[in-house]
Amino acid sequence: MAKSCGKYHNELSEQEEVDFLAPSRLASYRLVYNFLFDSEQLTPQDNAIKTFTTRVDTLPGATFLIVSPEYDGLLNMVTPEYQLEVANYIEIAKNKSERERQIGKEKSAVFTGRFVRHPLNNQLLPVWVSDFVLGGYGTGAVMADAHDRRDCELALQYGIFINETVSKDGKPREDFLDKIKEGDVFEDYGVLFRSEEYNGLTSEAAKVKIADYLVKMGKAEKQVNYKFRDWVFSRQRYWGEPFPIEYVESEDGQVEIRLLEDSELPLVLPDLEDFEPSKDGRSPLAKSDWIRVDERTTREADTMPNWAGSNWYYLRFCDPKNDKEFASQKNLEYWLPVDHYFGGGEHTTMHLLYSRFGHQFLYDQGLVPTMEPYNYRHNGGIC
Repeated sequence: MAKSCGKYHNELSEQEEVDFLAPSRLASYRLVYNFLFDSEQLTPQDNAIKTFTTRVDTLPGATFLIVSPEYDGLLNMVTPEYQLEVANYIEIAKNKSERERQIGKEKSAVFTGRFVRHPLNNQLLPVWVSDFVLGGYGTGAVMADAHDRRDCELALQYGIFINETVSKDGKPREDFLDKIKEGDVFEDYGVLFRSEEYNGLTSEAAKVKIADYLVKMGKAEKQVNYKFRDWVFSRQRYWGEPFPIEYVESEDGQVEIRLLEDSELPLVLPDLEDFEPSKDGRSPLAKSDWIRVDERTTREADTMPNWAGSNWYYLRFCDPKNDKEFASQKNLEYWLPVDHYFGGGEHTTMHLLYSRFGHQFLYDQGLVPTMEPYNYRHNGGIC
């Protein structure tokens, strides 16, 4: 994370960074590697597709590539006869949410007309565009094989060749294609076969050996990715933190969003006796008079259900009775950073990412004395 959060990162020493990232590296090998196009017509900057994977062990079995509609420079890679089809596909994908793209039972895809060379066996692999690959995940491009359910669904739908290279015991499954058509896709770790010099290796051993080879050859780099995705405030509690937003309707019916001025803060919630959701599923505040400012102006009814507060509550604990600021500098200097943060593993990739980001923003503003919020992190149940 030290090099993945843009401006808000601590300049950790090399050893500190290794210690910080070690759990993620041990949990899953992540690799970014290039597939070179089999074409002399492309410019040097467009002659490769950079892919991202956590399953390096299935790379020997990759038979095609899938890129997202948002992949940088995509149209420059497409052959002329497929330009219009790919351009139309990109426009359609823009109108779908990430959720729609990922849960769709029917996979959609278009061919680019291009082929790339496999970095291990030099075989030609076709390049397809599909919207179930998201531009914000990894590099926005993945290698596809018979050990991912969605890859298999796409391959079966469009008649793309796939071939298993991992099984529980290292032996090919009989009639594996029929099994895949029935939904029996082997996605677990196992033992490699049909993988040349990697035959007989466990998935764990193959991941290390393949990754080390590709890195040594300059074809890949190991990488740990972090991404701030939208944090869904699904648990609507009316006592959560309100959004300082108003919706103002003009005389012609247009609605504009107005952010409250600093002088209008804090936005104080009303006392409600009935805090059940409305009958049409809206948040509890939607039923209150508080939401209506005047004839043309309404407040946002949703709240941040204590999740935003969970990012900085430790700061308020330093000075809980202070009614002039969230905490005095004297108290913050005495108590920070937090000595020991204990919590479940789910905190690591959600609350703690946002908490650290917010804390370092406050540090940049000169509002907290330490760059890091916590000295030590401890998962529940782990010694």
